Amino acid sequence: MAKRRTQLDWTEIAVKVLQDRAQEAGLLGVDERLVYVGQDRKTKTEASLEVWNGHGKRPRPFWLLSLNPTDNNRLVERLADAQSKLLYSLNLQTSFNRVVDAQD
Repeated sequence: MAKRRTQLDWTEIAVKVLQDRAQEAGLLGVDERLVYVGQDRKTKTEASLEVWNGHGKRPRPFWLLSLNPTDNNRLVERLADAQSKLLYSLNLQTSFNRVVDAQD
């Protein structure tokens, strides 16, 4: 029997999907990855989403969603999911336009 996933697990999956969509769109390099650190109320750590590469932390890109101090894992999951759907649809639109332009 599979273990039950926590909300943090679902959020990390949504961030991984967002990372894959950003790499497909050319917004992230091959060696870059998104790192999500969840909110922890015990240590009063705020949620953060950052881009890292082989050399360390990269400056925040313009397209990456910004988190508020009160954002919890569920809200971050929904935001990452919505942004990954947007990137996916933009990639489909770009592919469609390339095919139409090639036919002309």
